[in-house]
Amino acid sequence: MKPFVEKLFCVHTGQENRLSGLRIGTERYRASVPLGIELGTFPKLYKTNMEASYRHKLRPHQFASGSLAIRVKHWITMNEPWTFTILGYAEGSFPPRRCSVGAAGECSVGDSGREPYTVAHHIILAHAALVRLYGQNFQVRQYCNMFYEKKIFKSRMITEFNRFMDPLTRGDYPNSMREHAGHRLPKFTEKQTKMIKGSYDFIGLNYYTAIYARNLLNTNGLNRKYREGVPIGPQAASKWLSVYPRGIYYLLLYTKMKYNNPVIYITENDDARIDYYMKHLINVRRANRKGMDVRGFFAWSMFDNFEWTDGYTVRFGI
Repeated sequence: MKPFVEKLFCVHTGQENRLSGLRIGTERYRASVPLGIELGTFPKLYKTNMEASYRHKLRPHQFASGSLAIRVKHWITMNEPWTFTILGYAEGSFPPRRCSVGAAGECSVGDSGREPYTVAHHIILAHAALVRLYGQNFQVRQYCNMFYEKKIFKSRMITEFNRFMDPLTRGDYPNSMREHAGHRLPKFTEKQTKMIKGSYDFIGLNYYTAIYARNLLNTNGLNRKYREGVPIGPQAASKWLSVYPRGIYYLLLYTKMKYNNPVIYITENDDARIDYYMKHLINVRRANRKGMDVRGFFAWSMFDNFEWTDGYTVRFGI
């Protein structure tokens, strides 16, 4: 990858290759699993002092390794925290496959009612600690942010979106979330609240699809994500992905109204290629005309990647 990147950027001057027109964004964590987590110690591990852990593992010179720091304008802390906390520790369908016995996944160990809260809580603290460490040692007014994966169904906004956005904007979880989770949801100290509140320069928002949401205690075999047996839009290459461009418009307006119009970059969005992009960009433009501050749109992705549990069987590269 290095030789390819060097062809796109002027190595000696550190200036971007204007002919390529490309800009680099980089992530510090994207669901890579250290050995301690793979062995199932993640919840316990993240009860340690995260700031000290990051100070040890992410030394300032790592931000500035080689000439990369000159070129990177958008630094990312975490990607899709909801995905690896809920699917990894509540449902057990993603690594490290922890969940309560009898939950959706086939898990031998875990606690679906407690561990997802613990893991997400310390992910938020780790994000804020990294932002502070970066700002103290190597910030030339670049950006540091946290990514969110949203499938925009209003009845689940608290569990999928607000649980991360509220701490970053107001310093604590939504009140309704605290009422529901009770003692299972950890509390931020006063010092931690000050550290996490406002710990971002922009919000990276991953949007793919939407689903119908219904409050049914007994589904009688019905798929609650469908309406009268029909999904919200045509299916793309991935079985879970129904194309619904209008959803990104509603999500952007919701974010604008609830969180005081933060700077947004659309950071993951792709699958049905040209038609998919065109319709989603039209809806992003609609939101911008309503006053939304969307400054960028990233394609997911330039190359095929090793996709979560699907490996290379699902292709996203353009």
